[in-house]
Amino acid sequence: MTDWAERITRHITADGSVVVPARIAGWLDGVAGVTADRRIEMRATDPLAYEVLAALHIAALSRGSENGTKRAGGQGTQQESKQWLTTREAAHEAGVTDRCIRKWITGGRLPATRTGWQYLIDRTHLNIRALAA
Repeated sequence: MTDWAERITRHITADGSVVVPARIAGWLDGVAGVTADRRIEMRATDPLAYEVLAALHIAALSRGSENGTKRAGGQGTQQESKQWLTTREAAHEAGVTDRCIRKWITGGRLPATRTGWQYLIDRTHLNIRALAA
């Protein structure tokens, strides 16, 4: 018989925080639907929420494949590299400049995730006709 109380409490730290595995972070990030722009807005209004949601999003991006296998040290899977684009790669695909892509991001026309000093754009959001309008 499963001892759920014990299994649940092993995810709770001494200070009451919860440790979230990357697979669950990915699921939470997907169902929450918090855009990069909304997370960035939170920096001024609720810094703790920004920190947690940004960490959750980064954990979701860094998780391994869906079948539970882990990625080799620091290398993205082929599927991930096809899904996420840098501003330069997005600009090349869109036939515009890197600066144009960054303007679309900061203007809220193109959702992106900021990782360090770099933006990552989900390929599915790169709808050129809608962005150029």
